[in-house]
Amino acid sequence: MKEFLKTNTVTYNLLSYTGFKSMLIFSQLMKSPKSYSELQEYLLNHEYLKENISIDSLRIYMNSLRKIGCDIVRLNVDGVSKFMIVSHPFNLKVTKAQARSIIKVYKAISKSIEFNDLMALQAFFEKISNYVDDESLKAKLQNLSPFNNIKIELIEELKFHAQNNNEITIYYHSLNSGNKNITLIVDKMTIRNGKLYICGLNSEYNNYSSFLVSRIIKILSVNLSKKTIEIPDIIAG
Repeated sequence: MKEFLKTNTVTYNLLSYTGFKSMLIFSQLMKSPKSYSELQEYLLNHEYLKENISIDSLRIYMNSLRKIGCDIVRLNVDGVSKFMIVSHPFNLKVTKAQARSIIKVYKAISKSIEFNDLMALQAFFEKISNYVDDESLKAKLQNLSPFNNIKIELIEELKFHAQNNNEITIYYHSLNSGNKNITLIVDKMTIRNGKLYICGLNSEYNNYSSFLVSRIIKILSVNLSKKTIEIPDIIAG
């Protein structure tokens, strides 16, 4: 602290190596089972540590994690002893009341939120649903977003084409005419009635149309040539 007040600079001398190494070991044991040698290799190759930690020291760090409430189990993986954290005191718990409040807030803001923010919110719901014990509420959280059951890669690619007004051909499942190829100059992505649509100029009928993204099977081809979309007044207004 004296050094920091004097120089206003953070150096390695200010770092609690014991706490830092404990956090690193915690993160590794949370990811997957790790042996002593795997932990040693990780710490030796860490960009800040580069330190060869003895097995005795690793035992001390793991015992410290146990004392603060981490449940560390020993596993036999192909004849090698490995360790993994199966529970810890830092778990997030979402009550039924909190989950219902989250759903209400989402429904209120989803009508006016920006598209990119809504995508970030989708990622948030995917994570937070893992901490809800009630299965019905968990399902509501997971199915609440208009992006539900749509591959994020497809959404990202369509967003790119919409930003650049690219002409694409999609393989689309139509309830009226079955699977078909549709070529359109993409204009934008929008959400209506809780569902995600791609909008643009339909080359087949030369009109401005909207298509449910959930029914797009795949993108067949892309024409990167810049094109101009004249949106009908009835749509533009």
